[in-house]
Amino acid sequence: MKNPFEFVKYPGPIYFCDRKEETNAIVDAIDNGRSLTIFSIRRLGKTGLIHHAFNQLRKKKNHKCIYLDIYSCQNQKDFLEQFSAAVIHSLEDSKEGFMQSASKFFNKYRPRFSYDFLTNQPALQLDVVTPSDIKFSLDTIFSFIESNKNNIVIAIDEFQQVENFEDQGLEALLRKYLQAIPNLHFIFSGSKPSILLQMFSSPKKALFRTTQFLPLEHISNSEYLTFIQHHFKQGLKKLSIELVQEILDWTCLHTYYVQYFCNRLYEIKSKTITRAHVDQIKTRILTENEQVYFNYRTLLTNPQWKLLHAIGKEGIVKAPSSKEFISKYKLGANSTVHQSLQFLLKNDFIYSRISDSGKKDYQIYDTFFRRWLEVK
Repeated sequence: MKNPFEFVKYPGPIYFCDRKEETNAIVDAIDNGRSLTIFSIRRLGKTGLIHHAFNQLRKKKNHKCIYLDIYSCQNQKDFLEQFSAAVIHSLEDSKEGFMQSASKFFNKYRPRFSYDFLTNQPALQLDVVTPSDIKFSLDTIFSFIESNKNNIVIAIDEFQQVENFEDQGLEALLRKYLQAIPNLHFIFSGSKPSILLQMFSSPKKALFRTTQFLPLEHISNSEYLTFIQHHFKQGLKKLSIELVQEILDWTCLHTYYVQYFCNRLYEIKSKTITRAHVDQIKTRILTENEQVYFNYRTLLTNPQWKLLHAIGKEGIVKAPSSKEFISKYKLGANSTVHQSLQFLLKNDFIYSRISDSGKKDYQIYDTFFRRWLEVK
C-alpha cells in the first residue's frame, strides 16, 4: 500500500491533511475576483495548499491554473523565460502546440526549447537583452493570457525573490497586467513573511493593496492527530493516541517534519507501532543528519554557534538580549549577541515570529536540528 505521508510533492486530496478553511479562502477569493498573497515560514505546506486549491478550482470548467517557483530566478530575464514557459505549457495541449506558440510569440528573440525527460516540463530560452525587450515579451505573453476565455490563475511561489533581482520594475509591470486583464488572478506565495508584507502593504511599493493576505499557520493538533491515526489504521497498523501526540510534540506540528517522521514510521514492518519504534525513528533521523549539523558548527563563529545552541536548548526564546538569557548561556556582550542574532536570522538558521502576546520570539528553523541541539 502507498505510504500516505508525502513530504515533498502534493499527494492528492486523499492524503492531504486539513487546510479546509485556507482552501476555501483561496477558492472564494478567486471566484470573486481577488488575488492573494500567501505567506508563512518554510516547510509549512504553502505549495501543497496551492496545488490542493488548484485541484478544487480545476473542477470548475472555466479555470486554468498555472504554478511556477521562481526561487532560482536572478533577474527579469530568468523570470520571463520561466513564466512564459509555464503559461504556454499550461494553455497549450501538446508539445507541438507549445513550440508553435512560443515560436510565434518570441520569434524575434530566437527561442530555444528543451524538455525535462523526467518531469516533462518545458524550458524556454530567449535572446532578450534590454528592458524594452522584456516589457515587449511580457506584453506578448499577457496578451495571450487575455485572449484565453478561461479564468487564469497564476501562482508564483517564492515571490519575494523579485526583491533580489539585479533589475527592478517587475512589480510595476505585474500590477499593470493584474489591473488590466479581467480574467487574470495571481496567487503570490513566499517564505519570507516580512518581505512579502512590505511588498504588498507599503504605499511605496507597486503592488500595494492589490491582494488579499492569507497567512498560513500550523495545522491544528486535533486535525493532525486524526489524520495520522486514520492513515495508519487504513494501512492496518495500530498506533496509539499517546504515541501520535508524542510525534506531534517532537515535530512541533511543523508540516514537513510531521510528514517526514510519519513517512519513516509507516515503513516499519509491524502491525503494532510501539514506543521503541518511535524512539528508533528519532535516533535514526538525528544520526543521519548529524554530519550536516556538525558542518553547521564549522560555518559559524563561536559566538554565533553558542547563541544558536542556546536557542536550541530553550526551544523558544522571547528575549535573547536579556541579562538572564545571556548570563545563563555565557554568551558575552549584548552587542555580540545582537550581531549573532542578525546573522542567524539572515541565513535562516532561526526565525522570528510575533507570539500571541504580541512580542517577538525566536526559534530554530530546522525542527530536527533543534531536537539534536537539545541533547548536545
